Amino acid sequence: MEIKNRLFPYPVLCDETDDYNDDVLDVSCNTEVLANDIHGIVVFQLDNEDILDLIRAGYAEYVLHLECSSTSYRKVIRSAVSEIEFSIPKSRVNEVITVLALVVAKQRITNFYSDTLNEDYEGDYLTFEKASILAYMNLPKIYIFKNYEELAGNESLFSVIKVGLPDDEDIRPITFDANDDRIKILVDAGTYSAYLHYQQKQPLAMSMLVLPALIFVIDELRVAPDAFSERMWFIKMKQYYSSQGKDFIDDIINGERNVAEIAQEMLKSPIGKAYRALIDDEG
Repeated sequence: MEIKNRLFPYPVLCDETDDYNDDVLDVSCNTEVLANDIHGIVVFQLDNEDILDLIRAGYAEYVLHLECSSTSYRKVIRSAVSEIEFSIPKSRVNEVITVLALVVAKQRITNFYSDTLNEDYEGDYLTFEKASILAYMNLPKIYIFKNYEELAGNESLFSVIKVGLPDDEDIRPITFDANDDRIKILVDAGTYSAYLHYQQKQPLAMSMLVLPALIFVIDELRVAPDAFSERMWFIKMKQYYSSQGKDFIDDIINGERNVAEIAQEMLKSPIGKAYRALIDDEG
């Protein structure tokens, strides 16, 4: 869940409005993605004393909202203290978890006033209904990975895209684009049609399309290690190796092995699996 461009009929402390002149809600979220779980600690830093007084008096509370749209997982944690710890089973989530930190009214609040309110509210005593959002902050998303073979199979890291006209029979070189959250594999119409025909044969696609895409990406990272650091595919790869106690750039990309070996290891030896799949089909 994220709050974007939402209009409230009352003042809310957040980065998107100027309802409060000088006060801020700053929330940090430190997460660790382990083999089976995601652990995290969220710390709220709120400098508006009037809202803090509401929390101390039990009229408001800190709330953490975690949601994974791809699996419909949702978790809400409420707390009277400014530090919240959470744990999520990795089996319940996939791809992306959105994280929202809020301060919410626990009951109807009347006669609220703060000296730091925008002049539009000067002299006004406000009423907040139960469950009203008093402050919020959208936190950085948590990216989830399983393993490279699974990720490649469900196109979580890669997407195959047809370029050119449908009736174009020319065979063109396959190209790649890493400047998006998924690594794009751009193919001609005929290749795309064949890809769809053999889509259920995962080892073929992984050795013929995904493997060269990874080789391309590793080459790019060796030239400019930080060029794609904000992309989802990069974050997932980084987290994958971090969970194994390795640094994605220092230990993998800039390691001693050649690019082709690294890419094959990421995909769990796809070429051998592809040949074995062909033999199984013949048998």
